[in-house]
Amino acid sequence: TEYTARVLVVDIIDNKFRKVKHSYCGSIPFHGCFYDNQRLMLGAVKGLQISVLNSELGLECSLRVESEESDVRIKTIGVHDGIFFLGLDRPHGPVSTSWFNAYQLVGDRLVLIHSLVFEDTQIDGHVFNGQYHFVAMESGVWDAGCIAAIAFDGTLLEVKERIKCESFPHGLDIRGDTLIYSSYANSSVVKCRLAL
Repeated sequence: TEYTARVLVVDIIDNKFRKVKHSYCGSIPFHGCFYDNQRLMLGAVKGLQISVLNSELGLECSLRVESEESDVRIKTIGVHDGIFFLGLDRPHGPVSTSWFNAYQLVGDRLVLIHSLVFEDTQIDGHVFNGQYHFVAMESGVWDAGCIAAIAFDGTLLEVKERIKCESFPHGLDIRGDTLIYSSYANSSVVKCRLAL
């Protein structure tokens, strides 16, 4: 997604990304996205909703996100054991106030279980390794990027560690004990070993 209502589907052919197709999904711009079990979830940058699309990119349903905050963007989406994990932010100036929240699905609503607040921070990437949620963010407090390792015990979220990065980390992935992230500052991919 690209802060528009357009979704691109790509494949890797001859070691290069190739566009397979694109589709417009209404008129609401999206940022957060999550794909699992032939379903694509897109988080809106306005209106606190998640659109759930089928494998043909047709709308299956919309989920409403309950929040005490208004005018927030859904920047990341993750789902594990039926619990939704969303990264939200509200921009103000060069950085934002951000939240990493756990939600339970009740009908078509995501009901808040627990929330972590990150002041002067812009949240932007999320990956789960089976134990921790790794969340990428640019921290105005540190004047640097960091990746927070967050645990969830079924009731509470807790930051276990903060990994300082070269710059604003964006996309994240984990393979074994290696964390890989894309760096905004120098358009590179950085690898680091996890000690958790």
